[in-house]
Amino acid sequence: MFKSCILVGLAFAIGAVSAVGNETANAFNNAEVALNFYTAWYNEGDPTYCLDFKFDQCYTLTNRIIAGGLSSARFNNYDFWVRRFTITVYSGSNCNYAYDRWSFTTTQHTSYIINQFPTLNDNVRSFKVANFHTSTDSGNIGAEPEEAAMTTCFQK
Repeated sequence: MFKSCILVGLAFAIGAVSAVGNETANAFNNAEVALNFYTAWYNEGDPTYCLDFKFDQCYTLTNRIIAGGLSSARFNNYDFWVRRFTITVYSGSNCNYAYDRWSFTTTQHTSYIINQFPTLNDNVRSFKVANFHTSTDSGNIGAEPEEAAMTTCFQK
């Protein structure tokens, strides 16, 4: 009887640990970060706030946001576990055509500032945030579109 109680207790404990492990794994799928765009260089002008997005997912900006023109950005990390990031902004609405990309390491509760977009000033139509390193670069990936989701971005 005593052994069966211990086994049942152990089974519950393993299940609880497994559930916590799944929660942690799911946290890596949802970005615990924020990306703010601004209509002028050096984080000046009207802000657009982007929250609640997934890593490595293409997001299309709304026409209202695009109309103001986006020229700079601020990235905020609220995730204790993820520290390597890549932000890519695109001139196409499906993460295609010309792009500017930044790859960096940051700590929790710190910001990464992008003072200006080298080639896409006032021409950003979509973006992607990834939780890994790659090169900081500008270029053109052509017309092949990615499946894109609408952003949860908003303006004041």
